[in-house]
Amino acid sequence: MHGLVALEIYGHLRPLVHDPAAVYRDEMRDLVAALGVAG
Repeated sequence: MHGLVALEIYGHLRPLVHDPAAVYRDEMRDLVAALGVAG
């Protein structure tokens, strides 16, 4: 997640994806699922 957050903070994610917020949200959902944390 650190890399994804760093890309967003420094503005490098926006040119690569249409909706950075959706990418971040999906990555967090995948992380929660992988860790087996109820959400």
